[in-house]
Amino acid sequence: MSLINQMLRDLDARRAPAADRAQLQNVVLAAPQKRPSRLVPAAALGIAAVAGAAGAWYWFAGKTQPARPA
Repeated sequence: MSLINQMLRDLDARRAPAADRAQLQNVVLAAPQKRPSRLVPAAALGIAAVAGAAGAWYWFAGKTQPARPA
């Protein structure tokens, strides 16, 4: 922890003058926002559909009536 504090103090002591910091603000720009991917919801929907179909098949496969003798 003391090493981190020492490094922070050193960085604070080397702080750039106000004029240099003002120039940096003109150069440094925020990164553009990342658009959300449509792949994740589509994959989740596909997995849910497959799981639902498998569950329905399992449910109804056990509900078959035995054949009646004629």
